[in-house]
Amino acid sequence: MSHTIYKQKIHRLISLYEYNYRRLCALVPALADAEGELMLRDDTHVRFSLQITEQCKYTTMLALKHYFDHEDHVVDMELNIRVSHDAAVAEVVSYQHHGRLEPVYEYPNAKMYHKDEKYQHNRLLADWLNLCADRQYVLIKPDSVLI
Repeated sequence: MSHTIYKQKIHRLISLYEYNYRRLCALVPALADAEGELMLRDDTHVRFSLQITEQCKYTTMLALKHYFDHEDHVVDMELNIRVSHDAAVAEVVSYQHHGRLEPVYEYPNAKMYHKDEKYQHNRLLADWLNLCADRQYVLIKPDSVLI
């Protein structure tokens, strides 16, 4: 792979990190100071849980979980997200317990990842953030609703 193609892919990925950060901060305005678990819901049901797993001066680690509608505590999707407040980026660090992804993979590879596997995981986060904005999800306290 040429050096130029690699730079273009990294630039596209970093732009997506920056976009995800802006959308996440719009959804959770006090993210740098948040603690514990945050629930997101629309008019009818709680759909998502954002668990603050680590809070440091410049970094927040989140576990985003989506639950099935009619199943008790069955997780449909789980993303772990690193939010770097000083760099203003949000990056998916693992998806369904698959982590430590490279920005670009040769194909085929031993794990059969796509060439842009890391980009696709972060694109999923961007799509999720867009869904929350479109459906006007709101933050609620976790003790006020049962999942």
